[in-house]
Formats: sequence, C-alpha cells, structure tokens
Amino acid sequence: MRLPWRRMRRKWRTRIAVLVIAAFVATNFFLVTRIRPQTVRTWIRDTGLFQIRYDPFGSSLSARACPLSQEVAVTRSRGSQEFPVCTMEDYSSHADIQMEAVWDSVSVGYPNLVVSVTGWVDTVRVDHWTNKPLTVILVPHSHQDPGWLKTMESYFGSFTRGTLDTAVDMLTSHPTWTFVWAEVVFLRMWWEGASMDRREKFKKLLASGRLEVVTGGHVMPDESLTHFAAILESLVQGQSWLKDTLNYTVENGWAIDPFGHSSTMAYLLHEAGIKNTVLQRAHFAVKREFARKRQLEFRWRQAWDPKGRHDVFCHLFPFLLYSIPYSCGPERHVCCQFDFHKRQCFRGTEKVPLLEVTKENVERLSWDLYEQLQKKAELYRSNVVLLPHGDDFRYATEADWRAQMSNMQALMDHINNNTQMAMKIQFGTLRTYFDAVHAEARESRLAFPVLSGDLVPYSDRGDQYWAGFYTSRPFIKYLARRLQSLLRSTEILYTFSSSLLGFDANMTSLYSKLEASRRTLAIVQHHDAITGTSKKDVMNDYRKKIADSIRDTGSILTSSAESLVRHKIGTQSVKIIYADGGLMQISQKELPVRLLVWNSLGKKRKEVASILIDTGNVTVTRDGSMTVPAQLGPAWQEDGAVNRKLFQLSFEMDASALQLSSYVIMQSTGVAKNQTSLYRVVEDTAHVQPNSSGLFPAKMMKTGEFSLSNDVISGTFSKCTGLLQSVQNLASGQRYDAAMSFVSYTTGQKGHPFRDKSGAYIFLPDGVAQYITEKPTVWLVKGVLFSQVWAVYKDFTLVTTVYEGNHSELRAGIDVEAHFNIGSSRWDNKELALRIHTNVFNEELAFCTDVNGFQLHKRKTRKKMTIQGNFYPMTTMAMIESTDLRVTLLSSYSHAVASLASGYLEVILDRRLIQDDWRGLNEGIKDNVPTSSRLFLLFEEQQKPLQNLKRNTMCFPSASAEKVSDLINNELSILKSTPFHPFVKRRSRESEGDPFEVKLVRDYDWLPCAHLVNLRLAYSNSMKSSSAMLTLQRKQLDCFVQDILPGCRHNKTATIDLTRLQLPKYSVTEITSKGSPDGFSRNAETMPLRDMSLMNYKINFK
Repeated sequence: MRLPWRRMRRKWRTRIAVLVIAAFVATNFFLVTRIRPQTVRTWIRDTGLFQIRYDPFGSSLSARACPLSQEVAVTRSRGSQEFPVCTMEDYSSHADIQMEAVWDSVSVGYPNLVVSVTGWVDTVRVDHWTNKPLTVILVPHSHQDPGWLKTMESYFGSFTRGTLDTAVDMLTSHPTWTFVWAEVVFLRMWWEGASMDRREKFKKLLASGRLEVVTGGHVMPDESLTHFAAILESLVQGQSWLKDTLNYTVENGWAIDPFGHSSTMAYLLHEAGIKNTVLQRAHFAVKREFARKRQLEFRWRQAWDPKGRHDVFCHLFPFLLYSIPYSCGPERHVCCQFDFHKRQCFRGTEKVPLLEVTKENVERLSWDLYEQLQKKAELYRSNVVLLPHGDDFRYATEADWRAQMSNMQALMDHINNNTQMAMKIQFGTLRTYFDAVHAEARESRLAFPVLSGDLVPYSDRGDQYWAGFYTSRPFIKYLARRLQSLLRSTEILYTFSSSLLGFDANMTSLYSKLEASRRTLAIVQHHDAITGTSKKDVMNDYRKKIADSIRDTGSILTSSAESLVRHKIGTQSVKIIYADGGLMQISQKELPVRLLVWNSLGKKRKEVASILIDTGNVTVTRDGSMTVPAQLGPAWQEDGAVNRKLFQLSFEMDASALQLSSYVIMQSTGVAKNQTSLYRVVEDTAHVQPNSSGLFPAKMMKTGEFSLSNDVISGTFSKCTGLLQSVQNLASGQRYDAAMSFVSYTTGQKGHPFRDKSGAYIFLPDGVAQYITEKPTVWLVKGVLFSQVWAVYKDFTLVTTVYEGNHSELRAGIDVEAHFNIGSSRWDNKELALRIHTNVFNEELAFCTDVNGFQLHKRKTRKKMTIQGNFYPMTTMAMIESTDLRVTLLSSYSHAVASLASGYLEVILDRRLIQDDWRGLNEGIKDNVPTSSRLFLLFEEQQKPLQNLKRNTMCFPSASAEKVSDLINNELSILKSTPFHPFVKRRSRESEGDPFEVKLVRDYDWLPCAHLVNLRLAYSNSMKSSSAMLTLQRKQLDCFVQDILPGCRHNKTATIDLTRLQLPKYSVTEITSKGSPDGFSRNAETMPLRDMSLMNYKINFK
C-alpha cells in the first residue's frame, strides 16, 4: 500500500493547513482576475479547479539551440494504383465501455480544498442507499512484495515465512477461516524450508478450498512496462510449479497493486485458464464514473476479439486502496474500525478510538458495518459483495490472526443472526465470491458491460499521475529487457542442443542455471522492480540478480553452441566464449579468430554486427574464402571521446532463420582500405582544432545542413546540433520533417511553493519542457556499411546511424542511440527527454502506443489531463499518423512517450529527483548510472488514404515496423570460437559450406509473418523425459501501409510447418486456454497461424 501516515496529525498542523489553503485561494484569485474571463471559464469548466491549463510548447519554441528549418514539406500526389486485399474492421462498437470514449467524457476534477489526515480524499461517495438482502464474502489476504523497502530475502525472513506458517496453523485449527495468497516466489521459498507436516496441511487446505492461490504468477507483475513474453514467463514459472508440486490449478486472478491495468494482462490470464480477476488501481475519475453507472464489474474484451472468445470477468475495487479502511464501504473513518491489529483510524483530523468487539459495542459496530456494506452494494449490479480484509504483510503473527478473525467472527455472527439486517456474511475466497456472482447472474439474468481498452494512465489524486515510474531508473528497465532477450536466445539454442544430442550430464546440469535465470526474469517483472520504485539498496539487489543471471545465461548459450559445433565438426577441442559485458573484444595476437553469430529469430535477418579490435589491418571472410563487406571505424568512450587504443570493426551479417553463422577475422597486409572517415562538424574552423586518433585523423567540415543517404532514404542534419532535421523517401519523393531536440522538465523549481513534486512514482512537472540550449560537439563518421553523426553534450550523447547500401535491413529508417548520465547535482529535480517534431498531423491529437509489446492501442492527448496525464508507457513502439503518412518510433526497452501536440513525439530518457512523492518509498531517485537507449524511426506512407482515422480505436504496425522491432529487441549473439580451426574434416555429405555453421530449420525464412516468442525446454521431475513449449504470435499488420522491407506479405491466412525444424522424433500437441488440447501428428505439414492470439505447442520428445 502506497499511502503515508505522516501528514498533519496534530491540531497545530491543521491550523497551518487552513492558512495555506487561504493563501492558495487568495493567490489564485489575484492571478485569475488579471487574465481574460474566457480563460478562467475554461479552467473551471475543465476541472473545477483554479489550475492553469498547459500549452505543450508555447514560448519555449524560441529557446532552441538552433532555429528550425523553415522548408515546407511537400506531399506527393497519388496516382491510381492497385492495393492488396486488405480488410481492417473497426471493432469499437462491440464494447459497451470504450475507454478512449470514457476519457473523452469523464470529469477529472478532484476536491483539492478538503483537509484530511492523509492528504487524500474519498472520490467515490454513496449518498443514497436502500436495504436489500446481501451475501457478503469476506476474503482475508496479505500483500507481500518480493522487494520494495526491503529485499525479497529480507521480507521473507521478517514477514513471509511467519505469515505462511501461521496461516497453515490457524486455518487448520479454525475450520471456517479462509485465506488467499498470490506470490508464488515466496510460496516456493517457504515450501523448500517447511516441515513435512506443514506441507501436508497446506495441501489439505488447498484441496478443501479454504486456501486459494490466486493468479499463480511468480510475482504480481507491473502491467505497464513489462513485455508480454516476460509476463508469460512469470505465469509459466508460478503455475508450472503449482501444478508439478501441489497438483493445483489456478482459477482466479488478483492484481491489487500494479499501477494501472493493461488489456494484454487480461488476455494472458485468460490463456492461463483464468476467467475472473480482481483489479484495484484505476484512475480515481474512472472509478467514480464506473461507480455512478454500476460498471465496476465488467467483461474485459480485447479490441481485436469482437466475439469475446478471450473475455475475462473483472471486479474493480471502488475505493482508493486495497487496505482495510477502504474495503467495507465508502467512509474510511468507519471501515478503519474493523482493522483490529493496527490502530490508525481518523475522521478528518480527529483520531477514532479502536475497540475490541464486546457485548457492549457489537450492536453499534455491526450496524456500522452493515450500512457500509449496503452502500458498497449500491455500486455493483449483483447482491453479492466482496469484502477483502488485509493489507501489506498482514496476518504475519498469531496475534494478528486472532485479533482480526475473532473480532470479525463476532460481528459476522451478530449480523447473521439479526433478522432485521437480512444479510449473510461468511469467510471465503475469490472462488467463493465469483461462483456466487455468476450463480446470481444466471438466476436473475444479470448483464455485465463489456469493456475494451486499458486502465491507464493512473492517478490517485488530482493531477498527480503515476507516469514517473515509466522512466524511473531506466538502467533496470534496460537490464530486464537484455536478460529477456538473452534468455530467449539461449532457451532456443539449449532446446535444440539438448534434444538433438541427448540429455547428457553437462546439459542437464546447466538446466538448474537456466531455471534460476527464468526465475530472475520473472522476479524483476514485479511492480516495484522493473518500475524502479524500490529503495536504493533493493534496486542494487535487483541489479545484482540480473547481472548474475546474464552471466549464467551466457555460459549456457556458449555450452549449447559448443555441443552443436563439436558434434558437427567431430572434435571436442572447440571452446566458445561469450562477452556478457558489451561488444566482443579481440586482440591482434588472437588473429585469426572465428566468430559465431547466432540468429534466434524464426526469420532471416541481414544487419551489421560489430566487435572491438586493437588493430586496423584485418579482413572478414565467410565459407573459407568469401570476403564479407566490413568497416573499420573509431571506438568511442562513454564521455564521447575517441578511444585511441581500440577500433570498432563492423561487418555484414546475413543469416537464415535459426542459424549459427561463422565468420573469420584475419590479419591483412598493407594499409586498411575499409576504414571510415572522421569529420568534426563546425560552423567556424577558425577557433577549433581537430583531434587525431591513429588511423582516424579528424578532418574539419564547415557546412550548413548536411545529409546522409542510402538507396531508400536521405536524412538531413543540423550543422550546429548534429541532430536529425528531416527525412526523404527517395522512391516516392515524400519528405518528412523529423526535427530532433533535447528538452528537460523541472519539478519544484517554480510555481506554487506548497505544490507536491515529482518522485519515483509521480510525474508532476512545473510546466512545459524547456529546450536544452547547450551546443554539442558534432562528429561525422562516414563508412561503407553505415555513417553516423555523434552529437556529444556534457551529460549525454546522441548517435544517429544511417545504414549504407544493401548491407542491413535497418537501412529503411534512422537508428538512434542515446547515451546519458545525469547523476550530477545539476540535474536535481529534472528529467531529460528527446522530442521529435514532424509534419505528420491529425486533428484528433491521436497517436498509438503498444501494450506490453503484444498489441497497439490508440491514445488521445487531452488538455484536461495536463502534461503528465498524457504520457503513456511504450514497451516497444509508438506511432503518429495522418490520412496518408505515418512515423513509427521503436524502442529496445520501455519508456514514457507522449504526443503533446499534433505532429510531435516525445520520449523521456531519465530523471533525477531529490525528494519522495508521498507514496511510501520515503526517498528520491539519486542513484542514476550511465545508461543507453536504442530507438529507431520509420517513415512510412499509406498506400490507400485512411478514411476512418477518427473512428478506429485500434492500431496495427506495418510489416516493416514489426520486422525492425524483432531485430532491435532480439539482438544478435556474437560468440568467439577457440582455438582457430582453419581446416576441419567434414563428417557427412550434408555438411556444406563452412562446417562451423549450424542451421536448425530447413527454411531460409521459416516464419516471415510470425514471431517465435520462445522454444522453452522443460524436464520432468525425474529428469528422465523432456518436452518443449513452442510459443508463436502472428500480429495483425496494417496492410494499407507500404512495405519498405521485403519479407511478410499480407495474406489473410498463414500456416506453420513444424516438420521443418531440425528436431529428433517428437509428437506435437496444441495447448489451448480451455485445457482440452487438440492433437497433431508428427507428420502434420501445416498448422494455422491466427492473427493476434498466442499459439502454444507442446513438443514431446520420444
């Protein structure tokens, strides 16, 4: 629970608060009387508060380091042309509640002038209610964070072990009591140390239904920043352990603490067999609106699923938090009386005494509880009421259990025996509650609304949007995605190696390391881990866990590659090395050296691979003699200076699907012919001296705007900032504005002195962002494979890459990498953002962001939600489009993104905050570390102008955008093979070309229109048999967008041929969400690929 209890607890604080409010009102009255009345009416109409509406850019446009180019973009005329068969239906009419329409109409006003002890006020009120017979299900629970103010291990020792020990003992001795538990990571830790007696009691409690494990995930994940594949890993980890260890199947979900809820999570729950779930953290205005319309229970439907095949029934808690004071009804000062262990109960600023239930007060307390439950029932459509009873780390001791349950039992007995109340209360679990609701719905023919969209952004108070955690501690977000990518790559290679070569002792021993890395990936999806919202020491613990798992996963990758290569070439003398700390580094004395490059995608890929080397006279070959295009350029240090000891060697990498490719780096004679040219870009050469670095003496280049081009696009750059200004499609002649600039948001540096400030959770800027006027040092690197522009600022660097010729599929767009380190005090209470100004306009102020990397949703920028309320999480991509143009921004890990004005995109890179934001962390974010972020820009054209741009609430990526996203989120794994084997005797005729190359699928481009999510090996408990889970996804693509990259064609249907995989004898079963698999034989040639849905196949090895 993120609610402090530190504010205004004494009467003198209340008096000061009254004076502050009076000063606030007087100041605002003084200001608004000097502004035109129409503006004042706008403020009042939008929110009911005296709060200035922002201008997203305003006068800050004049503060640029360099002026914008005034050239007007020209849109090419469209002649008659034929379009591919393309059907993209608008499904928005299939939902009763469309969240974008809700955001358009809902009032976001908050009663700021109400004084309370906590600073939060109730926004959901029930003024009228009627007596009716109710069934109340009381569900005891304890929310246990695997890391927040303490590390996971510390919490387990301090609270969790005792909670589970006591739960087993108390439930065993009290046959009417119940309990629910969510975090399987803690349950697993407890099980390993529990006595056999407690284990047996735990199993009996599960079988009896009085103890229910909910969701079954390894952790309760964040739902904004997490990638769907990582969420899936958390669910697989937890639910597989429950099934294998306890023979237990989860039925209901429980998500009470993630900071907003995503539709992708609802879909994944359905695929895991969960049909009902509980939600908590939705915007206070949404809860208020849903409560008014009695829509707090709904069927959550995917926007692309008009028939509701993947619907999940949801119960949304109506009040501020999930703790006991907010559980029984709308009046906190009444409900907090029913917390019989922690004595914190206030009405306004007056403390309400808490009493044990006695014969003298049971009547009054029972009527208090009865009234609150009747009021709560007014907010829902059924007469079954869910009464959760718990909080963070509750029920940890026997005293806590006895105080809570015994007192509640006394009240329940009194109410159940009072005929005037006509209410029945019982202990139960989520299964008890949802069974009762659905039974009443069938009997009374209750209809629940259908909701489509997301429950983001989240705000619990006024304009204090929880959009800060989208950016907080970006290094942990980068590490989490890196581990996810490496683990996926390793899983696939390990599965092939183990299944093809047999499960020998070495590969079996590596399985425990693989399982540990899987658990680490699942742990860091926790809603206080990847979000960056834990204490500094806890975040360091997460970082260490990830670093250890990256190292171990790298060792599994190398062992798997070793086994495959040794088997193919017939020698055990091969040793393979993986560089887990960045680019592979090679010294001259190692030459010649063989590199193995692993493409883990189910599709072909062609891009540029890079290593570091200390000599310039080298060549790159493949298949023994074929020279590979290569480029030797300067290596750069973290401070943006040229490294004088190392060079960056880049070469063209062309690999088929699931291929381990072989390249040889060898010494060459003479002067290197493939080196790049290095230029220092300046406005005036008179006062600047060029630096030189060995092979790369810097030349001076005095120029205006300059361009970098290939056969697809041409990018124009500013001479004084080195930042991209525009891009032209060379085939069509279409020109796009793409003016990049850096801006910063501040908090607490101006404005109202008593206004809260940004913190780990909250983004609360002072106002519009200010352009950073510092002029960087600009370097231009021109080469045969790619050219780069380096804009080196004091605390950050932006590297923009344009790929040359036909050497990379990434040549279709602009590759952007930001390196930043804002750890100094000059960045206190500031946030660094990258802004892109385009000429792609739409009058709706609409743009699209992905949801957990699984699907895209349309968003709209709304002034009433202030600057901070218009930022959304971007996991992999965002885009803006007009009726005929589109710009897509792709990302290698999660960021906050916004389109604050038509034609603009903005990404926040990092933030440094010196204070807490009153959500319980009790510290700011001052542990910034050097971090990098890879972004990519695609500039695309609609083949057929969109006519329904306004109506459609769905977004779809182009085939090119989806391909680029696959490439930058699943990077190549570069391995070094030692010792060097120049000639190897081939074992069989099927060995063609370089014997070190290993192809694991028979097709060059196996899955051009689908993504291989994972191929994940699982051993049986006895380690004597194994199977693998193959997970695929085929996204629905926007077939109106012109394809820039070759590959996927827009077919209505697609298939997959599993017989093309180089696997030993096996059988295949499709895993469905209903638990009744459809069988496929080993010889089945094709299987269907359905749009959007995940397809899971269990491969049983014989």
